Amino acid sequence: LTAADALAAAVSGADIIQETVFEDYDVKREAWQKIEASAPTTAVIVSSTSGLLISKLAIALKHPERALVAHPFNPPHLIKL
Repeated sequence: LTAADALAAAVSGADIIQETVFEDYDVKREAWQKIEASAPTTAVIVSSTSGLLISKLAIALKHPERALVAHPFNPPHLIKL
């Protein structure tokens, strides 16, 4: 694990990138586009969204097949905390 002070440096050698920004389609799509621009072409881009549709997030990517949702509580609306 290595710390980085810029997104490009953080994702440049990553195989899997976990995004955890605010639950808003536009915010997440913008983050995903920035990640995709700097990440290796083989990297998987993962969201921790608990309610947004992956299909509506993945349209922001040039390669939507890289998109994945991995919420720690799945499905979050059924898990009692």
